[in-house]
Amino acid sequence: MFRVLVPQPVHEAGLVHLRDRNCQVVTCPATEEAVRELLPSCDGCVSKTFYLRTEWLRESKRLRVVGKHGVGWDNVVDARAAEELGIWVVNTPEANAAAVAEHAIALMLALARHIPQMDASVRNGDWEYPERAVSMDLAGKTLGLIGMGRIGRMVARKAGRGLDMRVLGYDPYAPESAFGDCVVRRESLMDLLAEADVVSLHLPGGENTRNTLGKKELAAMKPGAYLINCARGSVVDQEALVEALQAGKLAGAGLDVFDPEPLPAGHVLTRMENVVLTPHSAALSQDALLRMSLDACQGVADVLEGKAPKWAVNHPKGGR
Repeated sequence: MFRVLVPQPVHEAGLVHLRDRNCQVVTCPATEEAVRELLPSCDGCVSKTFYLRTEWLRESKRLRVVGKHGVGWDNVVDARAAEELGIWVVNTPEANAAAVAEHAIALMLALARHIPQMDASVRNGDWEYPERAVSMDLAGKTLGLIGMGRIGRMVARKAGRGLDMRVLGYDPYAPESAFGDCVVRRESLMDLLAEADVVSLHLPGGENTRNTLGKKELAAMKPGAYLINCARGSVVDQEALVEALQAGKLAGAGLDVFDPEPLPAGHVLTRMENVVLTPHSAALSQDALLRMSLDACQGVADVLEGKAPKWAVNHPKGGR
């Protein structure tokens, strides 16, 4: 029987799947002491956000696979280091795409229509708020998407066909087919930023994408534009973003991710009325949680049974 460590709660359906495939589910508190003690005795691990240090992987000679409960694996494991150690890393790229795309659209609407402020005004008996802060239609406005993977493409369809927005896309690594017939491809990031009324980020984290939007790029954005980030906090220079918002260069921002996370208590972003904040929760719908649990556990079980996983982040030669 294989042993699979699950240090954070996941949907029961995934755990049932593991047990049905000859796996013993091992749970523990999500602490460094508990995980480091148990990991060497396990064949696999499923993690949401708990980071498995490379030194622990090296110590865990029995470990063959790490399953990321979600898409971005950088907050769970160093996939390249795992590959060198013969450990597979699998993820769930389709499970939460719809949830994240819907969340991005929700943040756009919340900003454009001042939903948080309108809600507060009604609760406070302030029915004059709409006269002081007139909202904006999204129909006819230009949405600029940075990153045209699964989520970016979903946002494009929902915004273009559902909200009647004009959609631009920038992704130097995506094939032409990723843009479809409803997205105008832009070869230059700066050109996209200058045209878009709303910019939404859908690219992976990591050093290659760190500060994709820095001071220069934020300055290139259309005056009065909105920024949406449901990707990774590191892709935006957070200090430069605060400066752009305070200066009135940008009308607002909808942020589900931050750098660092959690956002420090009392951070300036929490005191800005033109910012809508959510706690890295875009992927956490009940439907997505079910799919992520099933897909992550299926990928782990496949590797342990000697099968090729459907979604592999790395490809260790031979594996353990």
